[in-house]
Amino acid sequence: MKSPWYRRALHALRCSLKLRLMLVFLLLAMGVAFTFISGAQKAFSVGWREAARPLLVDYVDRLAADVAPADGLPQIDRAQAVIGRLPITIDIAGPTVNWRSHPEQTEPYWRKDRRSDREGRDWGDEPDWEPLLVRQTADGHRITFGMDEATFKKRPKVIGYTLTALLVLTLLAFLYVRRLLRPLDDIRQGALRFGSGEFGVPIPVNHPQRPDELGELAATINTMGHDIHQMLEAQRALLLAISHELRSPLTR
Repeated sequence: MKSPWYRRALHALRCSLKLRLMLVFLLLAMGVAFTFISGAQKAFSVGWREAARPLLVDYVDRLAADVAPADGLPQIDRAQAVIGRLPITIDIAGPTVNWRSHPEQTEPYWRKDRRSDREGRDWGDEPDWEPLLVRQTADGHRITFGMDEATFKKRPKVIGYTLTALLVLTLLAFLYVRRLLRPLDDIRQGALRFGSGEFGVPIPVNHPQRPDELGELAATINTMGHDIHQMLEAQRALLLAISHELRSPLTR
């Protein structure tokens, strides 16, 4: 009965130094990426609270002034002009004007959370987005700003390209490691030849003038095979001499 595929894969992983090295490299790459992303997220969150937040507040104030002039109603044409040059959404709600620039998009989580407990926040979520992105006019209108999600969905191929690049880099790393460890196959075949008594073909050594660790190992095994060959030849010669001496009295 054929064993399940995962058992065969586990057996191959246990018996293959190449696969284990590749697994170590992948785990190291994932660990480095996770550490870098976590540190970058933490640095961004700290920088956001200290520097970017006041800039966003001032910028939203200016956008609100563009949409609703002082002592005036919010104007839809002004809001359309703003979203025409910026990747944002504008929602206007009030006694006179009720308008959404992108009605097909869902409400952001922080607006939904006003009606429920706030759960599932991500690392960069602020507990007070409403004071940052919502402005109240003097005539009772509420202007809410947000990001245009469609702008970020227009380039879904970027994720595919990134994933393809990662897979290609992983494949190149695997091929490079396989090339580095190729002398192990030659050493194994040479050891099998020496074990069967074939000493005529030595194990090839890459860059004999400046060998690496595997090259030194191959050269050492070649030397060992040469010494064993000489020892066997000496024993064979000794046995021939003894046999000759034993036959000589019988033939005289």
